[in-house]
Formats: sequence, C-alpha cells, structure tokens
Amino acid sequence: MCEGTDFFLFLRAISTGIVYYDPALKLESATSAGPALKRRSQFRVRHQALAGLYRKAEQEML
Repeated sequence: MCEGTDFFLFLRAISTGIVYYDPALKLESATSAGPALKRRSQFRVRHQALAGLYRKAEQEML
C-alpha cells in the first residue's frame, strides 16, 4: 500500500533512475497492404522501486 505522492517525487525518481522513459514502436496490420506504425511513449518503474515514488509505502501479506 503506497500513499502520498506528488510531481516533485516523480521528478526526483526520474533523476535517480527509478523512473525511466521507454519509447516504443508498435506495428499494426503488418501483413496487410497498409501497415500502420504507432508510437508509444511510456514511463516505467520496476515493481521493487515503487516505494521511491511515495512518502509512505507498506507491504502487507495476505
């Protein structure tokens, strides 16, 4: 359970490498006469590093 975040925590996570930019291309209808190339721009974070984006992070076992 994570609580309390803001844009400055996000910026700090980018500067420390917790959050990273992952551009990607997606090809749709590749076998057709008119394939479409789509760009996807995403920010990613590893699951183990999620706590770096929040002020309070707890792990609960069910």
